[in-house]
Amino acid sequence: TDRESTMKKIFLHSKKTKHIWCGHPWVFPKAIAKMEGKPNTGELVSVYDDKDRCIGVGVFNHHSLYQVRMLAYSHESFQQDNLESIIDYRLRHAKQLREHLNLPNQNTTAYRFCNSEGDGLSGLTIDIYHDIAVVSSSAFWVEINKELIQKFLKTTFHFERIIWCSQEKSLKQDGWQDQLEKSNDDFSCVVLEESIAYQINFQHIQKTGLFLDQRENHLRIASLCHGKRVLDLYSYTGGFALHAAKAG
Repeated sequence: TDRESTMKKIFLHSKKTKHIWCGHPWVFPKAIAKMEGKPNTGELVSVYDDKDRCIGVGVFNHHSLYQVRMLAYSHESFQQDNLESIIDYRLRHAKQLREHLNLPNQNTTAYRFCNSEGDGLSGLTIDIYHDIAVVSSSAFWVEINKELIQKFLKTTFHFERIIWCSQEKSLKQDGWQDQLEKSNDDFSCVVLEESIAYQINFQHIQKTGLFLDQRENHLRIASLCHGKRVLDLYSYTGGFALHAAKAG
């Protein structure tokens, strides 16, 4: 195929292939038996097992413990020979999944749109607050493709405002050495999570602002709380305490 002829190849040791075939998103350095060519950090590579079968496509990083972050698999029927088509497919699929989960809705206007490895884009997390997209970048390949990702969020998904949050510690571990831009978004908005209102000031946020990946846990705790006293320890935004209070 065109992909096989143009991409550099990574071959895995026989004992290190099973979990990658099963969908594990990271290839560690010791799993690599050999490479054809010398891929650059941030470059797409084809990943093969020890029997010369193509497992899929990932992005290479010689600085990182995650030597290859898998972004696509050979059994998937979409164009995988360039990063633009992979990002497009993954984000469209993520949007479709949230629509099936009825997100957003009149009671919940803040939700996780792209959940890194959970949506096939390791190192990229996107949270939505009404029409604002807050991006958490924790991988080298995400940071160098900032403009491409922002373009998709604006033109394909029509988010009016994008806030880019570079995760300095994670990026440094991934080999990033350049200066990171600091966000100066001094504004706030009010969003809903299951009818509980939160006011978010984007100049003083941790990661993307709210722990939106805890939404279902908040609901589970709330279902157990009626008529009880609850102590919420180590609270950042009060998610568990507010849901407990609302539940009585």
